[in-house]
Amino acid sequence: MDVTLSQPFIFAVFTLVGIALGLFYTVTHRSSNKVFVVIADVLYGVTSLIAVFYLNLAINCGKFSLYCFFALGLGLFIYCKTCLTSIDKVLKWLYNKATNFKEKGNDNISK
Repeated sequence: MDVTLSQPFIFAVFTLVGIALGLFYTVTHRSSNKVFVVIADVLYGVTSLIAVFYLNLAINCGKFSLYCFFALGLGLFIYCKTCLTSIDKVLKWLYNKATNFKEKGNDNISK
């Protein structure tokens, strides 16, 4: 006998995965280097495909349900509307700190 989870639980899990994929996309696409962006795109695509495929097998018993993909889209939408600006501020702050630290390190070496 196959154990299936309730549809609202599956919808909630796929929504959370959509939010996590949005965060992963933001972190991997912060560079202006075109080669790195292409590598990050491939990494993001493969990782998200494997994650969604495995999650569909593990939680939804491999059944194709349209609401799972709607939940992923909803999760990405929620991430973009709520978390994106705060995550961008944190990543910008970390980048500025790393740049300042690197510049201070180069000043000490040249002296």
